[in-house]
Amino acid sequence: MVFKGFLLKKFDSLHSRITDQFNDIVNGVVSLPEWLTYGKMVLSQKDRTKGNAVDNYRPISCLPLIWKLLTGMIAESMYLFLEKEKILP
Repeated sequence: MVFKGFLLKKFDSLHSRITDQFNDIVNGVVSLPEWLTYGKMVLSQKDRTKGNAVDNYRPISCLPLIWKLLTGMIAESMYLFLEKEKILP
């Protein structure tokens, strides 16, 4: 996972293409690929002494790195808009 993050960060030539593809998804030009939102859920036990009680597990979601990149870009755009329009408290 670290290597994939390194590649996305260091290959500057990919940035404009990824941005264009994300813009197409956000603007509804193309639909969101299913693989982009497919993740893995793991239940992690909080306290071994409590045993298998339902409330003794915490869910941990593992989503694709590219999904994290997309949501980070959307969050940054929203923040900049809210800051520019002086909507943030």
